[in-house]
Amino acid sequence: LQNANKANEALELAQTYVQTEPEVGVHYERLASIHETQGNVDVAITNYEKAIELTPGDVKIQTYLKLAVHYILNEDIAAAEKILKNALLYTPSEFERRDIELQLIRLYLYQANLVEVLQKTEAEGMPLSYEMSNSEERAQHFRNTGELEKSAAYFKISLVMTNSYHEREKIANELLNIYIEQDRMDLALELYEYEVKYQKKRSNQRLTRASMLYGPSSIEIKFGGDDTRKTLIDAYKNRGKLDELRNIFERKLEKDVDNPAVIEMLAEIYWIVNDYQKAAKTYHALCEVEESNVRSFYLAAIAFEISNQPDMAQKLFKQAEAMLPFYGPGSDGSFLGALATICLKNELYVLANKLCANAITDAENSDEDFVLQTLFSILLKSRIGLAGYYSKNDMSDKAMEQLLQTGIVHEKAWLILGPFDNTAGIGYDMEYIPEDTGEIDLTEKYEGVDEQINWKKLNDDVLDGFIDLGHNINWRVSYAYATVTSPDKREVFFRFSSDDQGKIWLNGKKVFADAAAQQAILDRNTIPVTLKAGKNTILVKVCNEEIAWGFYLRITDADGKPIVKINDAKDN
Repeated sequence: LQNANKANEALELAQTYVQTEPEVGVHYERLASIHETQGNVDVAITNYEKAIELTPGDVKIQTYLKLAVHYILNEDIAAAEKILKNALLYTPSEFERRDIELQLIRLYLYQANLVEVLQKTEAEGMPLSYEMSNSEERAQHFRNTGELEKSAAYFKISLVMTNSYHEREKIANELLNIYIEQDRMDLALELYEYEVKYQKKRSNQRLTRASMLYGPSSIEIKFGGDDTRKTLIDAYKNRGKLDELRNIFERKLEKDVDNPAVIEMLAEIYWIVNDYQKAAKTYHALCEVEESNVRSFYLAAIAFEISNQPDMAQKLFKQAEAMLPFYGPGSDGSFLGALATICLKNELYVLANKLCANAITDAENSDEDFVLQTLFSILLKSRIGLAGYYSKNDMSDKAMEQLLQTGIVHEKAWLILGPFDNTAGIGYDMEYIPEDTGEIDLTEKYEGVDEQINWKKLNDDVLDGFIDLGHNINWRVSYAYATVTSPDKREVFFRFSSDDQGKIWLNGKKVFADAAAQQAILDRNTIPVTLKAGKNTILVKVCNEEIAWGFYLRITDADGKPIVKINDAKDN
């Protein structure tokens, strides 16, 4: 019942068992567990105590441990010690006895001097492998009550006791935030450097300490120390003192030129303030200190590229590319996707395309379906970005080549009719033209806002997939019309998004409507539709409120791959 989220029924049943057999300890144990789940801690403690009193040898070992935790949280250390010692008397299992003994060690550490504990564990290199969950709970408790000194003390204990890499980084960030909140920046700086050095010592292979964060169209690779460094940078940045942090680490670098914690901090600061020459030089220095850090090679190369040093950029790109096979199969797809994301953010579209294409090949070989979807989205944005670049530099053929690989119904495919009135949003439901017909008369004239209007080719010189209907032309409506040719009847997907409200008709049948005021984002909506063999007509209506006005439309298979011929507007 409890697992089925029927807490009240579970509680009533447990109480019935207690009333029926009041001398059976397991009933009290079960009742205590339910009360604990519902937050009735004092009642839970009473029932745990009763269960142990009645049948101390039959109670689960976890009951002793739970009761000890409650005593500790209530600062009844003597009771916690007593219950744990009693548990040892009734525990024949060597494995379970070890758990209890470790709990006792924790308890004694709680009563010890914090500084002595830290010094002893560091000096002796004590391999304390068990989880120090209680100290972290207490640290969070004092954090929530505003007792920052006590919270910091318990986070320090947790930091020493944990053997989990990711748990340690989380605890370190909590402690760092407390120091920042207390404005004890000297301790924050000391903690940052200590933690990065510790992480370097733990592993010589940086990839084994990496984690991947997947967004809808991005992959971010995170190494140990990234969050800690960002927390420290943000703290100084929010205080308007980023220059001060830069000066601190520049002085540190003069004294310790091979310290990766110092080098990486400076490189990131230079990048943030757009000093790409110094960022390039500093990331390059990091590459020499950490030769296996392929991400730094890419960041250094990008910084050199941005600062107009293409020879150095190409040299580092080649070095980075040569390193990739050493990162092993199975992780390549995500890792390459993360590198492609870095290049995409910095508008290096050709390299992003190459990395992403290789990432997709690796992910397909590894059956990483969830990674594939993200990689297709990264490749899509990269190709659109490259198309925009080619278009702005008078290379329209190359731009179109990129767009045709995305499935986007591109700018040259559309005829436009508008603007019509959308004052107070009236245009969304107003039929300014026959909307539900597959045969639109493209020679007809209509009354627009200011004059008679007729269908015209879209006037958008930038081929980037966004069908731009105008800018700062507020509270207006326009229609867009295009045709596509399908070799046969088939199920496809319209991937559509508009700024603001939008509707779509396929062959005269409305297949989509969205009344939300929103920004156009690639692939926001996925709409399953059926194309007939031959020519298919598409009518789009977009209502603008303010500022940007337009839409994206792609036609793809289930995986986002283009599958039909998109006709040029001149054919209409």
